[in-house]
Amino acid sequence: MAGTVRRGKRPRLATSHKAVEELRNSIGCDSKTIAMLMALNDPERIKAEIQQEGRLQQQLRNASNPLERLLARINITANHVTDSSNTIKPNQLIIVDEAGMVDSKTCNG
Repeated sequence: MAGTVRRGKRPRLATSHKAVEELRNSIGCDSKTIAMLMALNDPERIKAEIQQEGRLQQQLRNASNPLERLLARINITANHVTDSSNTIKPNQLIIVDEAGMVDSKTCNG
C-alpha cells in the first residue's frame, strides 16, 4: 500500500493483480500494482508530460478568444489531475502490502 499525507489521498500498492483485487474487495480502496506505479513514473513519460504542460501553457498564452482559453485551461487541469494521482512526489511515503515478496531489482527501480 502507498500513502501520502497531503490531501488525504492514500493510493495503495500491491505485488500482483490478485493482491490489488484483494485490497479493493477487503477495504474498498483504489489500488495499483508496483509495476504499474513504476511504469507511470518512468522518467521518459514524466519528461513527455512536462513538455505537454509547456505546450498547454503556450496555448493558453496564445489563445485569442475566451473559448480557446477555456479549452486550454480544461486541458491543463486534466493534465494536473492525471499527474497528481500517479506521480511519486518528493518526501511521499510509500507503503507496500507484502513488501517481503518484492524483489530487490523492483525495490531499487
